[in-house]
Amino acid sequence: MRTIARSLLTGTLLVVATAVLADVTTVTFFAADSPPPAIACGETWTESGVGMRFEPSLDDACAGACTYYRAHNLPGNVVLAPARLVIDAATVAGMVISVEADTQNPCGVGCTLLSVYDNGTLVASTSDVLGGPLETLSVATGGNAITDIVVSSCGVVLHEVRISHEGPLPAANSTWGAVKALYR
Repeated sequence: MRTIARSLLTGTLLVVATAVLADVTTVTFFAADSPPPAIACGETWTESGVGMRFEPSLDDACAGACTYYRAHNLPGNVVLAPARLVIDAATVAGMVISVEADTQNPCGVGCTLLSVYDNGTLVASTSDVLGGPLETLSVATGGNAITDIVVSSCGVVLHEVRISHEGPLPAANSTWGAVKALYR
């Protein structure tokens, strides 16, 4: 949150106007050329200023494997087969409010997890309930600090990940004219 204040001195009267603005921004992944084709398991790449990497799966059914690729017939989509996508939430500007992942899961109900962590401690998690058709997984952080966002699966097409966060206001919105417009 950002507080913008202005005072107006008229004689001995001091008037203070305060506006509390929360700028909620959503960062969407993946670009048509993301991840880079030659990215190795554990290697970090950056998209929209946010760091991410693939890691081996920890799921009992497919533990240890780190298989992922861009879906050739669906630009901007990533297949985890199996693997974990770990997004470094510390590289997101401001506090993460919620995370959504659009998935298509051929490996069955409960096969794909969306989780958020604070220094290795699970804060919130959800799994797919449809097991096949397009489904949006969503978790809210409940105001907790988040260090990692993880999508984990034995086999899923990951269409998009959206991170909603409170961030600094863009410079164009922090002018006094923008604040005055709030009071008109």
